[in-house]
Amino acid sequence: MKRKYLTQEEIEKLLSATDRMPFPERNRCLILMAFIHGFRASELLGLRLSDIDLAGRQLYIRRLKNGFST
Repeated sequence: MKRKYLTQEEIEKLLSATDRMPFPERNRCLILMAFIHGFRASELLGLRLSDIDLAGRQLYIRRLKNGFST
């Protein structure tokens, strides 16, 4: 049976790989958000600056499943 999760070691390797990418801070942040909050790749890729409310400390995520907003 295939496991459906990453080990701690795999997560650490993935995060350390961001140091060798363009925009390492951004990429590390996106990966951490995906792990911590369970965001889908499409949700992260759909983020816009207008989705961020720094004063209110909120982030608007468009949740889509099968093409419909949830």
